[in-house]
Amino acid sequence: MKPESQQLFSLMREFVSACEESVEHAMSLISKHKYEQLVKSKKKEIKTELIRKDDFLALIKARMGADLSEPEHCELVDILVHLLQLDPKYYDVLQVKNIQFLLEEVWNTHMQDE
Repeated sequence: MKPESQQLFSLMREFVSACEESVEHAMSLISKHKYEQLVKSKKKEIKTELIRKDDFLALIKARMGADLSEPEHCELVDILVHLLQLDPKYYDVLQVKNIQFLLEEVWNTHMQDE
């Protein structure tokens, strides 16, 4: 695993740990900041749940004390946003289902390693 990927994995694992070791609890915290928006593609319209990038990073800071706005975390934030964003054109908007999938995968892998 690349060092950046390892850092991201560790960050998300620590976030879930800080949320009472529960992906469900983490998602309930995220749900307080999410909103629904109708997203149109060429073929269909879908109502999807979104969260602002700044709100998600603030949640991480509040739960863990990790300030990801500091310059040394720029690359990590870019990787995180790339994984979770709705579309590259909307860098500041993250898709909630992508966050949930990432947290579940990280936590399940962590539990298997123990």
